[in-house]
Amino acid sequence: MNQSNVQISPTESIQLSWENNWSNFAIRQNGQIIGEIPTKDDLKMGRNFKTASGKTITPILRGTSNLEIWCDGKDLVTGVASGTADDFLYAVRTLFVVGGILTLIGAATFFASQNFMTLPILAVGLIYIGLGWQANKTGDTMPFKIGMGLNVLTLVLGFVFFGVVPGILLLVALFYYLYKGINSQKMGGLQVRKLEADGPLDSGI
Repeated sequence: MNQSNVQISPTESIQLSWENNWSNFAIRQNGQIIGEIPTKDDLKMGRNFKTASGKTITPILRGTSNLEIWCDGKDLVTGVASGTADDFLYAVRTLFVVGGILTLIGAATFFASQNFMTLPILAVGLIYIGLGWQANKTGDTMPFKIGMGLNVLTLVLGFVFFGVVPGILLLVALFYYLYKGINSQKMGGLQVRKLEADGPLDSGI
């Protein structure tokens, strides 16, 4: 079983627990269950539950592993308010998009021309994808900083050796979103503990 503690306010918190594949998801407060969602599909739909203080808690699963816990118009996991831009998420998506485009261009060009000079394009694309995956997994902005460094290096080397950088607008856009991502207020995500099958649900809290 997995367990995580989520702070609602300085004086109020809830405890989340779930089993494999997000089944038997439960919300507890002060040892009492205030909400239960039996399956992963139900968790993707989202449900509303009330805390002891009357606040509305809405857990919802995005994709396969991104859990959001909404309260008073704010996701308690990411710290993002409803209706505001998530610069961290935009930076991750831009890494995936730019990385994917460069990977496809590099692979297609290499197979069409058998020119090994195109392999660095493929390599840079794969690195961007890897950085996006790492940032999304950890919630850390270090992959963005590495991506910005690689971006600058790509631009400089392109101008030095070729006098021009193909896709320069794409790289400039990537630089912009990575910069905003570094300055975002993304939190580190849920701190999840693995519990023994017969372990107490309030252990470590």
